Amino acid sequence: MRHSIALLVLALQAIPIHAAESLDLAIRGWGLSLGNSSRINGLRINFVDHDVERVTGVNLTLWKARRNPDALIRGVSVGLVGPYARRLDGIALGGVYTITEQDMNGIAFGGLGVDVGGNLNGIGAGIGGAIAVGDLNGLAVAGIRSGARGDVTGIALSGGLAVAEGDVDGLLMAIGGAWAKGEAAGLVLASFGAAAGSDASGIVLGGIGAGVGEDLKGIVAGGIGTGVGGGANGIVLGGIGAGVAQDLTGVVAAIFGAGVGHDLNTGVALSLGGTGIGNDAVGVIVGGAGAGVGHDLRGAIAGGIGAGVGHDLTGLAVSFVGVGVGHDLTGVALAGAGVGAGRSIRGIALSVGGIGAGDELVGIMMGGVMVFAPQVRGIAVSAVNGITVGGTYLPGDSQRWFEPVNDRFTGLSIGLINYSRQLRGVQLGLLNFAGNNPPWARLLPFVNAHF
Repeated sequence: MRHSIALLVLALQAIPIHAAESLDLAIRGWGLSLGNSSRINGLRINFVDHDVERVTGVNLTLWKARRNPDALIRGVSVGLVGPYARRLDGIALGGVYTITEQDMNGIAFGGLGVDVGGNLNGIGAGIGGAIAVGDLNGLAVAGIRSGARGDVTGIALSGGLAVAEGDVDGLLMAIGGAWAKGEAAGLVLASFGAAAGSDASGIVLGGIGAGVGEDLKGIVAGGIGTGVGGGANGIVLGGIGAGVAQDLTGVVAAIFGAGVGHDLNTGVALSLGGTGIGNDAVGVIVGGAGAGVGHDLRGAIAGGIGAGVGHDLTGLAVSFVGVGVGHDLTGVALAGAGVGAGRSIRGIALSVGGIGAGDELVGIMMGGVMVFAPQVRGIAVSAVNGITVGGTYLPGDSQRWFEPVNDRFTGLSIGLINYSRQLRGVQLGLLNFAGNNPPWARLLPFVNAHF
C-alpha cells in the first residue's frame, strides 16, 4: 500500500504543472483525473493545482495550490495545505487554510483559518481566523478572529475578536472583543468590549465596556462602562458608568454614574453614585449619591446626598440631605436637611431642616427648623415660620441670624415663632407676629389671628 501511494505521488510530481496536463480516465468529461487537469467531473487528484477552471465532484490537492483565479470547484475540495479557488461550492477542507478569491458557498475549514475574498454563505471555521471580505451569511467560528468586512447575517464566534465592518443581523460573540462598525440588529457579546458603530436594534453586551455609536433600540450592558452616542429606546447598563448622549426612552442604570445628555422620555435612570439628565425628564431618576435634571422633570427624583432640578419639577423629590428646584416644585418633596425652590413649592414638603421658596409656598409645609417664603398659603409647621435662621451675608450689611421674609401668610402657621407682615389666618406658637393687626395685637403669645 505504501509503495502504491509513493508511486502515485511520484507520478503526480512528474506531471508538469506550468500547463494544464493530466492523465484523464473519463467518458464525456466524467471520471478520474490524475494531474493538473483544468476541467473534470468526478474525482481529481493533483499535487499542486494551477490554472484550474472547473471541477465538479471531489478535488484532492496533495500540496500547496498556486493561484487559481478562474477556478470554480463544486462538491468536495480537500488540500493537505489547503484549497485555493475563485469560488468554492460545497465542502472545503484545508490542513493549513482554505482560500477563495470570491465566494464560498457551503462548509469551509482551515487549520489556521478560512479566508473568503467575497461572501461566505454557510459555515467557516478555523483555529486562527474565519473572515469574509464581503458578507457573512451563516456561521463563522475561529480561535482568534471571525466575522466579515461587510455585513454579518448569522453568527460569528471567536476566542479573540468577532467583527462586522458592516451591519449585524444575528450574533457576534467573542471572549476578547466584538463590534459592528455599522448597525447591529441582533446580539453583540464580548468579555472585554462590545460595540456597534452605528445604530443598534438589539443587544450589545461587554464585560469591560459596551457602546453604540448612534441610536439604540434594545439593550446595551458594560461591566465597566456603557455608552450610546445617539438616543436610546431600551435599557443601558454599566457597572461603573452608563451614558446616553441624546434622548432616552427606557432605562439607564450604573453602579457609580448614569447620565442622559438630552431628554429622558418616559423612563428610569438609576445609579448608586450619581445620575443626571441634561435636559427634560419624564420618569424616575435615582442616584445613590445625587440625582439631577437640567431642565424640567415630570415624575420622581431621589438622591442620597442631593436631588436637583434646574427648572420645574412636577412629581416627587426625595433626598437624605437636600432637594433643590430652580423654578417651581409641584408635588411632594422629602429631604433631611432642606427643600428649596427658586420660585414656588406647591403641594407637600417635609424636611428635618428647612423649607423655602423665592416667591411662594402653597400647601402643607413641615420643617424641623424653618419654613419661609414671601407668600405662603396653606399650613406651615416648623420651629420658625416666616423667618430665615442662620448667618446671611448681604452687601454692606453685617451678619444676620434672623431675617424676616414672609410678606403674606394665608392659612395656619404652627411653630415656636410665627411671623407675617400680612396674616390671613391663624398663628399658633410661643411668639406670633401679624404685621397687619393693630399695634397692641401684632405680637402675641400662644395665638394670633387676622381674617
